[in-house]
Amino acid sequence: MPFISDVLFSETLKKYPQCWGLNNKYVNWQKDGKILADELTVTTNTTITLENVCLKYNGIRKSLMRLNKNPKGKRRTRLGAYLWYAIELGLQHAANRISNDALAYEVRPVKTSESIIQIEPETSESIIKIEPETSESIIQIEPETSESIIKIEPETSELSQKRLSQS
Repeated sequence: MPFISDVLFSETLKKYPQCWGLNNKYVNWQKDGKILADELTVTTNTTITLENVCLKYNGIRKSLMRLNKNPKGKRRTRLGAYLWYAIELGLQHAANRISNDALAYEVRPVKTSESIIQIEPETSESIIKIEPETSESIIQIEPETSESIIKIEPETSELSQKRLSQS
């Protein structure tokens, strides 16, 4: 079975309400499911069969039903892409759990007091500077030029002894 992204499957399923199966309504998988499978095949550039779509759909629907039965579970759910579908199915506990998980594990931006500088080696383009919201001095680093680099060898013990004797 090919991998079908949850986000991609969710967005495609949104376009076809006849495949939602609301109020235990019959879904004609031979007709409507085939359309869903064809669109996923075009989007993913991978052959997605009607059987793959049915397995994914049934797995998601069962997971949402199971999540709705146990509203006080402590495990994190990975059904965030299907929050809209849980609401459409009327699964209030599942919808609450998914939204609470999304709020609890939300990635928040980090504010820093120092400038963050991205340095690109040996380019003639200007360097990107990301400034914090506070007003501090701007540091600008120019790209390296084509000047030669002099390599300095570490002093040997004889040279250091001569310098010490001359002092």
